[in-house]
Amino acid sequence: MDTGFRRSGYLPGLLGLRAVAAVSVVIHHFGAQYFPSWTGGYFAGGAYLVDVFFVLSGFLLGYAYIDRTGLTTTRRRFFLSRMARLYPAYLLGLVLSFSYFLTLLPAQGSEIARAAKTAVVAGSTLVMLQAWIPNAQSWNNPAWSLSNETFFYLVLTLVAGPVIVRFSRRQQIALAIAVTAGGTAILMMFHPGFHLEWVPLLRVGPFLIAVVVGSVFRNWRGPAWGRIPTSLAQLGAFLLVLLTASLFEPDNSLVHVVVSLVGLVCIVTLALGGGVLSSLFDTTVGRTLGDASYGIYIYQVGVFYTLALLLGHRPNGWLEFALFMAILIAFSILSAKYFEPRGRVLLERLLRTSRRQASPASVQADDLSPRAVQPN
Repeated sequence: MDTGFRRSGYLPGLLGLRAVAAVSVVIHHFGAQYFPSWTGGYFAGGAYLVDVFFVLSGFLLGYAYIDRTGLTTTRRRFFLSRMARLYPAYLLGLVLSFSYFLTLLPAQGSEIARAAKTAVVAGSTLVMLQAWIPNAQSWNNPAWSLSNETFFYLVLTLVAGPVIVRFSRRQQIALAIAVTAGGTAILMMFHPGFHLEWVPLLRVGPFLIAVVVGSVFRNWRGPAWGRIPTSLAQLGAFLLVLLTASLFEPDNSLVHVVVSLVGLVCIVTLALGGGVLSSLFDTTVGRTLGDASYGIYIYQVGVFYTLALLLGHRPNGWLEFALFMAILIAFSILSAKYFEPRGRVLLERLLRTSRRQASPASVQADDLSPRAVQPN
């Protein structure tokens, strides 16, 4: 199939999808009550859209870094490159949310116990390990998903070569499905109050499935579908993601898996290009918001409570929520354009790794903007 991405390496529409997921999560946290009642189910289940982030990341990493010989760069370069891309905004998000974090510090127990708990939360969060520790996610709560991502990257560097070289595609998929099924079964045995859905080991399965699909998609050549069938497939998969997130109560372990797999189907249809939805998501607005989506997600708590300090109360009502969203989006756009690239370069220099060496494929994973793409 000779669509645009075949010639340029650019995967159309995925930035727009990432923007939709990021904004949906923010509304789920801070603004669902300001939307019509018929949208309540979707925004109540907005947390499920984090699963779309995970499979999108896996798909892109498989597409950019995995071939039949395994990982196309060294493990060290891959892991340090990913950290250099994530950590500057991650750290800024922690700074922005620090004043709110101080209000959440334990007030009961001995002074030593309170200090120890604070040290565990702060220390684990700074090194992206908070998802492994019960009740350690209070400092910029959305950052728990980056703790998962870090573990996923580590798994990818350790298993990509041996698994891909020694196993067929079917065996790779079967192994990933087995990991997914095992993690889901364990999650369903426990009450959601344990927050085991945050534990990376139990959520890595869908990510690995997405990695395999992305690596297959890298060299896939299929028949041309035509604009109408492609558009219908894109719209159908996208609506199915929204519908699945809307119909079920939050923190349903099985729904997390279903949203992940349906989201992966949506990602593949969008990556094909040539459809109405991929064209809509691939507009200037879609690309700009997609570039800023990481910031929209990771800065949400910090911006919300910084605005609360300025207002003297939590943003309340449509106008103040709209003000919060406008500030968050504008700040995230500026961060994506100015702060994150410079922070990434500085961190790469500190880690003594080269951007040119760290991303050998035609698209930088998690950077889908046209400026980042090198032709095949």
